[in-house]
Amino acid sequence: MLNAAIIELGLFERMLPLVGGYLQAYASKDPWIRSSYRFHKHSAVASKANFKSCLAELINLNADVYAFSCYVWNIEYVKSIVRDLASARPSAHIILGGPEVMHQASRYVDPLQRNIAVCNGEGERIFADYLRELTEPAPDYSKIAGITYFREGILQDTPERERLMNLDEIPSPHLMGMFERGYTSAVFETNRGCPFRCAFCFWGAATNDRVYRFSEDRIKAEIDWFGKAGIYLVYIADANWGMLPRDVEFSHHFVQCKEAHQAPVMLLYSGAKNSPARVTEINQILRAADIITSQPISLQSLDENTLRTVDRKNIKTSAYVQVQEQLTSLGISSYTELIWPLPGETLSSFEAGIGKLCRMGTTTIIVYPHLLLVNTPMHNRQKELGLAVETLENGVGKAEVVVATNQVSRPDCLDGMRYFYSMFLLHNLRGLCLLSGYLDRTGRMNFESLFRKFADFCRSEGNSETCRFIDKSIESLAFVEQFNYGKLIHLCLHQERHSFERLIAKFVEQSGFLDDQTARLLYELDRLLLPYVYSSTPLSVDPAAFRIIAPSIAGARSLSISIPPPMEELCAKSLAEHRIANRITGGKLSINHARAQHPYMKSQSIEHNAGYCHGLLIRTDTMMPTCVPTD
Repeated sequence: MLNAAIIELGLFERMLPLVGGYLQAYASKDPWIRSSYRFHKHSAVASKANFKSCLAELINLNADVYAFSCYVWNIEYVKSIVRDLASARPSAHIILGGPEVMHQASRYVDPLQRNIAVCNGEGERIFADYLRELTEPAPDYSKIAGITYFREGILQDTPERERLMNLDEIPSPHLMGMFERGYTSAVFETNRGCPFRCAFCFWGAATNDRVYRFSEDRIKAEIDWFGKAGIYLVYIADANWGMLPRDVEFSHHFVQCKEAHQAPVMLLYSGAKNSPARVTEINQILRAADIITSQPISLQSLDENTLRTVDRKNIKTSAYVQVQEQLTSLGISSYTELIWPLPGETLSSFEAGIGKLCRMGTTTIIVYPHLLLVNTPMHNRQKELGLAVETLENGVGKAEVVVATNQVSRPDCLDGMRYFYSMFLLHNLRGLCLLSGYLDRTGRMNFESLFRKFADFCRSEGNSETCRFIDKSIESLAFVEQFNYGKLIHLCLHQERHSFERLIAKFVEQSGFLDDQTARLLYELDRLLLPYVYSSTPLSVDPAAFRIIAPSIAGARSLSISIPPPMEELCAKSLAEHRIANRITGGKLSINHARAQHPYMKSQSIEHNAGYCHGLLIRTDTMMPTCVPTD
């Protein structure tokens, strides 16, 4: 009997290896394969897997076939493993699959290696054909549709393999009992495909627009399996969750599952682009059941010229505006995603877009660096669009980072990231949430000017840990790292909290904002409302820093404040506008910082804690304090 090893080097610990399950489940449908192969699934976190130990373990499996899933976050690790594995096991066959390698065999396969192939599409059928061919006395790769390989140093492409239209042809590895217990998170598919063809994205480009579905009964059974298995977090990998009416029904089923099994308790997804009402309904269903979630709004840009350039013009910006207005009125957390720099976007249009989002009441704005992905339409237009890239490698993953376009120079690109960090601190982390809104509303200083002013201020504050972190992130392009923003949250709201507060105070004082009594009141409220990301960060307040509000510590996680009667109405109105408090009685207010935070876990790595911090940021309402009037 032959041995087949399926290797997944992922991003997160205790993540269920779905790809391996799919590949094994589909291949095992074939009686010949089932009787010819013994399967091994190997999964690890790419950034933490010890290379020598991982290589030794794979060699010791003595497998005849090794299959690797390849992505930007693990491709360098996989390349190194494959190189040494092929040397140690020269008779073994190796197949690489995933979006990073498909149609890219020349970049990742040595022309002299005869036993390595690349899968150019959905893996289930191709992998099964591959395994069956390898049982032949003289395997012939040319008989396997959908792969690329080298023969006599010449690249060979076999005919393309069509996509699966009936996804239920893939047996459910969950329901077949292929996964052991002990996993805490899982990737979940209810369909495959995307009707949009955004130039920067792999989804639509790879699936030719068509969306195919798994059956409803199967999906509900797998949701039940998650609950019974104690899966804490489910990431729905559909390109547009909420696009189909049945997604509402599935959301109700997640609720029923949680009620029966106390799991899952967290759901993450990419919301449907043009179905705002349905996505909001789904969010309400989940939130009512205390399933932790936050609604992503993937705008990418607010500039119409940019959206046309990246073929995103068929997604209505008005739909996002409608979603944001609904979420704001319902008090539901959301986060809006942008990409910088996209072709067509200028530094000024990028800054204007962020200012517009702040005026719309957007809770959190996340800017992702533009990674030029292979197998996307934009990758083929690199020269036309003037895309300059810098390749970042860390021995595990590799990313091609866009640092300039026809509209943006490299210095402008980095300045745009500095502007984003400025907004991140003042708006996302609520450093000056109330004050910035007042300044913009009254015309004294709009959001764009405030964020730019603070960015320039931070550039000159070399003694601040926060500013040094930003400088280093920009100089080294570390903003590409998965946990960069989470590390900044950890720094500002925990490790260097007092230093961060002093940085904000110095900026406000130097800017002359405090000569306005209303501005001073709102600034003082901002200081008291600055959230805590951990439940164990000591609560502290410096009464000497306050001129209008009289604060005092009332408990382990709560503050008591007194507001002068002439300022009470103004304070109540501002807090109500931001849905922080509805009223104030007798100038007294209690601020409670005990929310859904977890304590800081010293035993965990900074990456683990940074991941937790980022998770709270996109669910801001679970971190912001509650305010209630006191008699």
